[in-house]
Amino acid sequence: MTEKFDKAFKLHKSGKLTQARDLYKEILLSQPQNHEVWDLLGVLYTQAEKFDEAQTCIVRALEIKPEIYYLENLANLYLKSENYEKAAEIYEILIKNRNNFEYWFNLAMAYKNLKKYDDSKNAYLKSIEINPQSHDSYFNLAYLYFNENNPQKAVKCYEKALEINPDDWECAYFLALAYMQCKNYKDGLRCFEQRLCK
Repeated sequence: MTEKFDKAFKLHKSGKLTQARDLYKEILLSQPQNHEVWDLLGVLYTQAEKFDEAQTCIVRALEIKPEIYYLENLANLYLKSENYEKAAEIYEILIKNRNNFEYWFNLAMAYKNLKKYDDSKNAYLKSIEINPQSHDSYFNLAYLYFNENNPQKAVKCYEKALEINPDDWECAYFLALAYMQCKNYKDGLRCFEQRLCK
Protein backbone atom coordinates (compact mmCIF):
# COMPACT_ATOMS: atom_id res chain seq x y z
CA MET A 1 0.00 0.00 0.00
CA THR A 2 2.95 2.34 0.63
CA GLU A 3 3.99 1.82 -2.98
CA LYS A 4 0.53 2.84 -4.19
CA PHE A 5 0.54 5.88 -1.91
CA ASP A 6 4.00 6.95 -3.15
CA LYS A 7 2.85 6.62 -6.74
CA ALA A 8 -0.33 8.62 -6.07
CA PHE A 9 1.62 11.35 -4.29
CA LYS A 10 4.15 11.62 -7.14
CA LEU A 11 1.33 11.88 -9.68
CA HIS A 12 -0.31 14.54 -7.52
CA LYS A 13 2.92 16.56 -7.24
CA SER A 14 3.46 16.38 -11.01
CA GLY A 15 -0.04 17.73 -11.68
CA LYS A 16 -1.60 14.48 -12.93
CA LEU A 17 -4.66 15.02 -10.78
CA THR A 18 -7.08 12.53 -12.34
CA GLN A 19 -4.65 9.60 -12.00
CA ALA A 20 -3.69 10.68 -8.48
CA ARG A 21 -7.36 11.01 -7.49
CA ASP A 22 -8.14 7.49 -8.71
CA LEU A 23 -5.24 6.01 -6.73
CA TYR A 24 -6.18 7.94 -3.57
CA LYS A 25 -9.72 6.56 -3.89
CA GLU A 26 -8.38 3.03 -4.34
CA ILE A 27 -6.36 3.36 -1.13
CA LEU A 28 -9.41 4.63 0.77
CA LEU A 29 -11.45 1.60 -0.28
CA SER A 30 -9.14 -0.60 1.78
CA GLN A 31 -8.10 2.07 4.33
CA PRO A 32 -11.17 4.23 5.00
CA GLN A 33 -9.55 5.67 8.15
CA ASN A 34 -6.44 6.92 6.35
CA HIS A 35 -6.69 10.60 7.32
CA GLU A 36 -3.60 11.57 5.32
CA VAL A 37 -5.12 10.32 2.08
CA TRP A 38 -8.47 11.99 2.84
CA ASP A 39 -6.62 15.27 3.33
CA LEU A 40 -4.53 14.90 0.17
CA LEU A 41 -7.65 14.07 -1.82
CA GLY A 42 -9.22 17.23 -0.41
CA VAL A 43 -6.17 19.28 -1.42
CA LEU A 44 -6.37 17.75 -4.90
CA TYR A 45 -10.05 18.68 -5.21
CA THR A 46 -9.22 22.21 -4.03
CA GLN A 47 -6.64 22.48 -6.81
CA ALA A 48 -9.26 21.25 -9.28
CA GLU A 49 -11.73 23.81 -7.87
CA LYS A 50 -14.19 21.09 -6.88
CA PHE A 51 -14.84 22.75 -3.57
CA ASP A 52 -17.74 20.67 -2.22
CA GLU A 53 -15.78 17.45 -2.71
CA ALA A 54 -12.70 19.09 -1.18
CA GLN A 55 -14.62 20.14 1.92
CA THR A 56 -16.06 16.63 2.38
CA CYS A 57 -12.59 15.06 2.21
CA ILE A 58 -10.74 17.50 4.48
CA VAL A 59 -13.53 17.49 7.07
CA ARG A 60 -13.35 13.66 7.04
CA ALA A 61 -9.58 13.83 7.63
CA LEU A 62 -10.16 16.17 10.58
CA GLU A 63 -12.82 13.88 12.04
CA ILE A 64 -10.37 10.98 12.00
CA LYS A 65 -7.42 13.02 13.29
CA PRO A 66 -7.63 16.75 14.11
CA GLU A 67 -4.27 17.87 12.73
CA ILE A 68 -3.44 21.59 12.47
CA TYR A 69 -2.18 21.00 8.92
CA TYR A 70 -5.60 19.70 7.85
CA LEU A 71 -7.25 22.74 9.41
CA GLU A 72 -4.87 24.95 7.39
CA ASN A 73 -5.95 23.15 4.22
CA LEU A 74 -9.61 23.69 5.10
CA ALA A 75 -8.99 27.42 5.66
CA ASN A 76 -7.17 27.60 2.33
CA LEU A 77 -10.11 25.87 0.65
CA TYR A 78 -12.56 28.39 2.06
CA LEU A 79 -10.33 31.29 1.03
CA LYS A 80 -9.94 29.93 -2.50
CA SER A 81 -13.68 29.25 -2.82
CA GLU A 82 -14.41 32.80 -1.58
CA ASN A 83 -16.18 31.59 1.56
CA TYR A 84 -14.53 34.37 3.52
CA GLU A 85 -16.68 34.05 6.64
CA LYS A 86 -15.61 30.44 7.24
CA ALA A 87 -12.01 31.20 6.21
CA ALA A 88 -11.84 33.99 8.82
CA GLU A 89 -13.31 31.72 11.51
CA ILE A 90 -10.64 29.08 10.94
CA TYR A 91 -7.72 31.51 10.69
CA GLU A 92 -8.86 33.04 13.98
CA ILE A 93 -8.64 29.56 15.54
CA LEU A 94 -5.25 28.84 13.94
CA ILE A 95 -3.77 32.13 15.19
CA LYS A 96 -4.61 31.15 18.78
CA ASN A 97 -2.32 28.14 18.32
CA ARG A 98 0.49 29.83 16.40
CA ASN A 99 1.50 33.42 15.65
CA ASN A 100 2.11 32.72 11.98
CA PHE A 101 2.64 35.24 9.13
CA GLU A 102 0.56 33.29 6.62
CA TYR A 103 -2.37 33.01 9.07
CA TRP A 104 -2.42 36.76 9.71
CA PHE A 105 -2.02 37.62 6.02
CA ASN A 106 -4.81 35.29 4.93
CA LEU A 107 -7.04 36.45 7.79
CA ALA A 108 -6.47 40.04 6.61
CA MET A 109 -7.51 39.02 3.10
CA ALA A 110 -10.66 37.37 4.42
CA TYR A 111 -11.56 40.42 6.52
CA LYS A 112 -10.91 42.71 3.55
CA ASN A 113 -13.35 40.74 1.40
CA LEU A 114 -15.89 40.81 4.22
CA LYS A 115 -15.48 44.61 4.28
CA LYS A 116 -14.20 44.45 7.87
CA TYR A 117 -11.56 47.02 7.02
CA ASP A 118 -10.36 47.89 10.53
CA ASP A 119 -9.91 44.19 11.34
CA SER A 120 -8.14 43.72 8.01
CA LYS A 121 -5.71 46.58 8.69
CA ASN A 122 -4.90 45.20 12.14
CA ALA A 123 -4.26 41.75 10.67
CA TYR A 124 -1.96 43.16 7.98
CA LEU A 125 -0.07 45.08 10.68
CA LYS A 126 0.34 41.82 12.63
CA SER A 127 1.66 40.10 9.51
CA ILE A 128 4.20 42.92 9.06
CA GLU A 129 5.35 42.53 12.69
CA ILE A 130 6.22 38.92 11.89
CA ASN A 131 7.62 39.58 8.41
CA PRO A 132 8.73 43.21 7.93
CA GLN A 133 9.80 42.35 4.36
CA SER A 134 6.32 41.39 3.16
CA HIS A 135 5.71 43.52 0.08
CA ASP A 136 2.15 42.19 -0.28
CA SER A 137 1.23 43.14 3.30
CA TYR A 138 2.41 46.72 2.81
CA PHE A 139 0.73 46.97 -0.60
CA ASN A 140 -2.64 45.71 0.66
CA LEU A 141 -2.46 47.83 3.80
CA ALA A 142 -1.68 50.91 1.68
CA TYR A 143 -4.66 50.13 -0.53
CA LEU A 144 -6.96 50.06 2.52
CA TYR A 145 -5.58 53.39 3.79
CA PHE A 146 -5.90 54.90 0.31
CA ASN A 147 -9.54 53.82 -0.02
CA GLU A 148 -10.47 55.23 3.39
CA ASN A 149 -9.05 58.62 2.33
CA ASN A 150 -5.91 58.43 4.46
CA PRO A 151 -3.30 59.15 1.76
CA GLN A 152 -0.51 60.02 4.23
CA LYS A 153 -0.50 56.49 5.70
CA ALA A 154 -0.98 55.02 2.22
CA VAL A 155 2.14 56.86 1.00
CA LYS A 156 4.26 55.39 3.81
CA CYS A 157 3.08 51.85 3.04
CA TYR A 158 3.46 52.19 -0.74
CA GLU A 159 6.97 53.62 -0.23
CA LYS A 160 7.87 50.66 1.96
CA ALA A 161 6.41 48.20 -0.57
CA LEU A 162 8.49 49.82 -3.34
CA GLU A 163 11.59 49.73 -1.15
CA ILE A 164 11.11 45.95 -0.89
CA ASN A 165 10.19 45.51 -4.57
CA PRO A 166 11.32 48.49 -6.69
CA ASP A 167 10.00 46.86 -9.89
CA ASP A 168 6.34 46.90 -8.85
CA TRP A 169 4.94 49.49 -11.26
CA GLU A 170 1.37 48.98 -10.07
CA CYS A 171 2.57 50.06 -6.63
CA ALA A 172 4.37 53.07 -8.17
CA TYR A 173 1.13 54.07 -9.88
CA PHE A 174 -0.87 53.99 -6.64
CA LEU A 175 1.94 55.80 -4.81
CA ALA A 176 1.70 58.57 -7.42
CA LEU A 177 -2.05 58.85 -6.80
CA ALA A 178 -1.49 58.94 -3.04
CA TYR A 179 1.12 61.69 -3.43
CA MET A 180 -1.37 63.65 -5.53
CA GLN A 181 -4.01 63.29 -2.83
CA CYS A 182 -1.49 64.68 -0.34
CA LYS A 183 -0.95 67.61 -2.76
CA ASN A 184 2.65 66.48 -3.22
CA TYR A 185 2.53 66.99 -6.99
CA LYS A 186 6.29 66.94 -7.48
CA ASP A 187 6.71 63.36 -6.19
CA GLY A 188 3.40 62.33 -7.75
CA LEU A 189 4.53 63.41 -11.22
CA ARG A 190 7.96 61.84 -10.66
CA CYS A 191 6.33 58.45 -9.90
CA PHE A 192 4.07 58.73 -12.94
CA GLU A 193 7.04 59.55 -15.17
CA GLN A 194 9.13 56.67 -13.79
CA ARG A 195 6.26 54.28 -14.41
CA LEU A 196 5.72 55.53 -17.98
CA CYS A 197 9.46 55.25 -18.75
CA LYS A 198 9.48 51.62 -17.66
